Amino acid sequence: MRGLKDKVLIVTGAGRGIGRATAERLASEGAKVVVAEFDTETGSAAAAAIKDSGGQAMFVEVNVADGESVKAMIQKTRE
Repeated sequence: MRGLKDKVLIVTGAGRGIGRATAERLASEGAKVVVAEFDTETGSAAAAAIKDSGGQAMFVEVNVADGESVKAMIQKTRE
């Protein structure tokens, strides 16, 4: 995973399981991670854990089955 420093990456389902592990790994490689998750509790916790370990992350609530929700997630990421 070379070359990830300062790249902004969106990881859907990043609140738990494989998604969370992926987000944590990407952050450890220097990526700025958007923790995109429907569950606000697990999403917020995942982003906080990444920050606590020295990585860069933000949580964005999203329902990937809803196009408007996805558009809002992309807009928040760009901001």
